[in-house]
Amino acid sequence: MRATEAIERRDGGSVAQLRLADGFVYETEPCETEEDAQAAARKWLHWYENVLSGTVESIYYILSVPDIWPGPPAGGHRYSGLRVKIGRTRNVKKRLADLRTGTPGDLIVHALEPGSSQLETQRHHEFASDRGQGEWFFCSPRLMAHVFAILKRNRGLPEDQWIEVLQLQDRIDALLQVRDVLGGPPGMVNPSLDEPWVDRTFIDLRYAGWRASMGKPLRPGAIPLDLTGLPPQGFGLDEVL
Repeated sequence: MRATEAIERRDGGSVAQLRLADGFVYETEPCETEEDAQAAARKWLHWYENVLSGTVESIYYILSVPDIWPGPPAGGHRYSGLRVKIGRTRNVKKRLADLRTGTPGDLIVHALEPGSSQLETQRHHEFASDRGQGEWFFCSPRLMAHVFAILKRNRGLPEDQWIEVLQLQDRIDALLQVRDVLGGPPGMVNPSLDEPWVDRTFIDLRYAGWRASMGKPLRPGAIPLDLTGLPPQGFGLDEVL
């Protein structure tokens, strides 16, 4: 992967900038010397080039979105009611597959950053007030601001997870619009085809047409979307942020 490097002075230190061939620019934190900044840039580039190969450690932020999640409440932030798992792995795809076993709803790798056991511990302490059970944390505004900052700074997600993050924004928008129309949440969200629909209103997002493009179930009559020719990873991120 070709990258050009530049050094500038900022905040009393040296900051290295890496510009990748696709136009993405990564910046190090301010370092004491130019040599330290260059070393930090090379370390990040090594991680970025190998993050999907299973050979470097990453801190992952995996979001859990239950099928029956009704969306954020009025006045709440967009991820209100959701949880995110903060952990460490070398193989994020395998970790995601393991977590998906027996877990209903969607699991989305929402952000990755170069990792170590020390950084994992630091993140757990940093968001201790949001901690639920184990490595699962409630999605507070402060935690999600951090997750989006990590996503924007490091990128590095598998392409299918970029798609999932962007499609989640569409799902949230749809749920917010439903609340506006109904004056509140629907009675049921993604009800089972076999259970009685006892409420007056429900919304079904499980079989929406875009999910067929991800190899997920498609209800008869839904229109699949063509996602071929997707722009480089990170497309649409500025709109999300």
